[in-house]
Amino acid sequence: MYGLILFFILSTGYLLVWHAKERKELEQWYIRDQIANIVNSKRAEVESVFTSIYQNIRTITLLPSIKSITGKNRTSDDQDVVKEGLFSQDGRETIQQIYNNLASRTNVSEVYVVIDGLNSSKGEIPFLMFDTLVFGEKDTKPKEQKTDDTPEEREDEEYNYFPRQISAIKASYPKFTFTNIDEIPTFLSTVMRTCDNSQYHSKTKGNVRDADGFLYSVPFYDNGGDVGGVVSAILRTNVFEALLIGIPFIPITDTDIAEQQRDHWDVPEPARFVLSNKAYNVHISDRRNQPKLPPMTTIRILPRGNGLM
Repeated sequence: MYGLILFFILSTGYLLVWHAKERKELEQWYIRDQIANIVNSKRAEVESVFTSIYQNIRTITLLPSIKSITGKNRTSDDQDVVKEGLFSQDGRETIQQIYNNLASRTNVSEVYVVIDGLNSSKGEIPFLMFDTLVFGEKDTKPKEQKTDDTPEEREDEEYNYFPRQISAIKASYPKFTFTNIDEIPTFLSTVMRTCDNSQYHSKTKGNVRDADGFLYSVPFYDNGGDVGGVVSAILRTNVFEALLIGIPFIPITDTDIAEQQRDHWDVPEPARFVLSNKAYNVHISDRRNQPKLPPMTTIRILPRGNGLM
């Protein structure tokens, strides 16, 4: 009798341990599954943004007006390539509408068309620039009142990088031999100071890192199939920081905060994601995390096609 009771106690104890172990494993599986869903959802969201950028700038590279470009980059902001007959009005308006479509979804700083051979040391600037939503004759970019505390708009790092990027493209893809539209490559840059000061308004109170970004470029080819240059989207890093957090933008300036309050949204808890590309030293994360929390996962940017893995 006592043996039977002892056997029952031992069996019950074993079952309790087994059930506790099974429950713990199920809990761990559930947590892993939920984390995987969150990670995959965020990865898909980021990939969608890069895909949109890639497809829009790729479309520009394939326009007949771009493939037929002749001449050199501009020598000043005042130079109008359309008025000089170097580019068609129809071509510029087409690119403007593609830029409008892109900028309406993604906060791109600028889109450049850069002809191979850009030499910023001689004062050269990109052949074409688009940084403002324009509908008809209406320019939607607000006019900024500048003071001694207003940071300078600097393009030198961008312009100095383009020859290196185009050189890498010519070494890897010198001819248009692609048989599928998605084979057309994209090229990333390192993080650098961009000319976009939209969230860097003050030298004394602002942070220059909020003007940091990178170049995301697609090569264009002339009618003979040779590399003619690049169409490049300039993207600030904090645009992607906001995407990782899940908010429209990082509220930094007084205008940002007023817009946030008007639209009634709050900044959630720190996001444990990192967007990175080690080869180009791109590392974007929620600035509130460092060095407190480890990342939940790293989403890697691959500068080719859809741009992500």
